[in-house]
Amino acid sequence: MNLFAKIMKSTIGLWLISLVILFVFFFKPLYYFDIRYLNIPQESGYSEHIIKKNYNYILDYNLNFKDSNFDLPDIKSSTNGKIHFADVRNLVQLLIKIAILFTVTSIIGIFYCIKHKYYKIFLEAALQLIFLPAILALPFAVDFTSSFVIFHKILFRNDHWSFDASLDPVINILPEAFFFHSGALIIFLLFILSSLFFVFYAKIKRTNFTKSIK
Repeated sequence: MNLFAKIMKSTIGLWLISLVILFVFFFKPLYYFDIRYLNIPQESGYSEHIIKKNYNYILDYNLNFKDSNFDLPDIKSSTNGKIHFADVRNLVQLLIKIAILFTVTSIIGIFYCIKHKYYKIFLEAALQLIFLPAILALPFAVDFTSSFVIFHKILFRNDHWSFDASLDPVINILPEAFFFHSGALIIFLLFILSSLFFVFYAKIKRTNFTKSIK
């Protein structure tokens, strides 16, 4: 396998991981479920309608590639809070661009490998997909709060993510448990995708689609 093919196939796992993260980030049903499951209206003092309205604004803000100020419809925000949400949007939009790029390279890599009967690509993708959840699952399960703090310190160069509820009450509608559920869903989906790739590879191997799987 030449260098081009190796580079193309190496992006498949990263491509699927980025897609899963984006899917969960914008997956409204999870948050809508948590609104009632975590008693967010009671804990925050906002009605379910107001909570959904402002949460939807946050998602729309992250999808907006035009420069705009963060201004929640019904909840006040401090200057640091607005900076943090702008930082989050920059990361999300960077991930979207990476996902688009990897979509192209990964599809090319998959077709190239299939054309040249390198079916082991599916096993390699499965291993790539299981690597991240295997690393994250243990610390998340043992001490999610500490893992959550470390995660923010790695991604952000400031401490604006550490909200004061009196200045940024939006934190009251975004409880830590919701982020735990989001992380758990990401890990679960990656395990599912990894399992599917393992099964597909095993099926190819069993049915002898190729004389030799390297």
